[in-house]
Amino acid sequence: MCEKYGISLTQASLHTGSDKPLVERTFESVKTGFSQYMPGYTGGSTATKGSSTKDGDLLDVFTLNEVFEDWVDLCWAKWRRKGLADPVHPAESISPQAVMAAMAEATGTVPIPFGADDYIESMPSKDLCIQPNGITCLRRTYDSVELYPFRGQPSPETHNNKWRVHYNPYDPFAVWIKDPRNGHWIECNWTKAGGLTAPFSAAVRSESRRIAAEMGVLQDEDAVELTMQIIARATAEKRRMEHMAARSAVALGTDERRGMPIPQPRTTAPREQTKTTRGKATKDQKGSYPAPEWFDPEKDLI
Repeated sequence: MCEKYGISLTQASLHTGSDKPLVERTFESVKTGFSQYMPGYTGGSTATKGSSTKDGDLLDVFTLNEVFEDWVDLCWAKWRRKGLADPVHPAESISPQAVMAAMAEATGTVPIPFGADDYIESMPSKDLCIQPNGITCLRRTYDSVELYPFRGQPSPETHNNKWRVHYNPYDPFAVWIKDPRNGHWIECNWTKAGGLTAPFSAAVRSESRRIAAEMGVLQDEDAVELTMQIIARATAEKRRMEHMAARSAVALGTDERRGMPIPQPRTTAPREQTKTTRGKATKDQKGSYPAPEWFDPEKDLI
C-alpha cells in the first residue's frame, strides 16, 4: 500500500525511541491531551495512574476508536502549538490544520482518490478457509449469500489455498473477500451482530464481565482438571457403596450358614373395633377423657 500511494518508510531500530523522537512525542501528546481524560486511564506508570481505574464507566474499543477519531479531527488539528509559532511573531501560535492548508496552497497538491476498494485493500488481512457456515475471523463468524460458490473451495490467488480476508480491527461488523471472477469485494456480515443492538445488551455484557472478574473464570486446563476431580469423587463413592453392599451380603450369608436367625420385621393385624367404640373416645371412672398416648416404637404397630 505504501508503494502504491508513494509513501516512503524509514525503519527504526528495535527498542530505540531516540530513532523516532517525533513519534514518541506525539504519543506523549495523545496521553496528556486525550487519554488522561478517559475513564479507567492507568497512565504509563503508577505516578500518572488515575483514580478509580476499575470502577469507571469504560468504553469498548470500537467506541473508543470513534471518539479518538473525532478528537483528532475536531480538537487536535485545531489545537494551538508552540512548536508551530511564527518566527517573526513568536507570541502567536498556529494550529496544524492552518499550517497544512497554507503549505498546500504554496506547494500545490495532487489529490489521490481513495475509494472504498482502496480502503478495504489497506486493511489488515488473514488467510482463512470458507467453511459451510461462513468465515471464522477473530473468533467471530461472518457470512454472505455471495460466498455459496466458494464454500469449501481453495482460493486460486494464495499459495496455501486459503482466502485472503480483510478486516477492520476497530469494526467487528463485517469482513471482505475479493471475488476472483470479477475482482469485486464481497462484504460478509457478522452473524451475531444483532446481539450488540438488542436492548440492555451493553449493560448485560458489562455486568457479566464484572461478575466474571469477581468470581473468576476457569481456563481450559483448570476446567479439565476440575472435571477429572468430579468424576474421580463420583467413582470413588460408587466403589465405596458397592464395597459396603458386598460386605453386607457376605455377613448375611455367614449368619445363614451358622443357623443364626435373621431379624425380620413383625406385622400384626389391626385390632378389631366395635361399632360403638369405633371412632369414639371413652371416658374413665372420673368422667374425663384419658390423655392421648405417645407413639412408642417398641410396641406393635397398629
